[in-house]
Amino acid sequence: MAALRKYLLAGIVALTPILVTAALIDWLIGISDRAMSLLPEQYQPEVVLGFAIPGLGIILALLAIIVIGAVTTHFVGNQMMRLIDRIMGRIPLVRTVYSATRQLLESIF
Repeated sequence: MAALRKYLLAGIVALTPILVTAALIDWLIGISDRAMSLLPEQYQPEVVLGFAIPGLGIILALLAIIVIGAVTTHFVGNQMMRLIDRIMGRIPLVRTVYSATRQLLESIF
């Protein structure tokens, strides 16, 4: 009986990260697809392409993040980020959250 419990717990420990990851991906795809429905109907992917592409919102979001990253690594982007930093630094509650998040990300990346 103890071996069965051990195997059950080992199975749960092995499957939980996989299931949580799958659920998170499914949730993100759902959110991104629902966000695409906010576009005017003539610009919605189903209308333009004639068929739905699950997760297209995530792909477009990743592309947008890459473009923003490319812009911010250049001179204009650096100036823009300094401006955003100054603006965020003037708003009391936002300043705290923004600076903490920025410091965390700078220490990681």
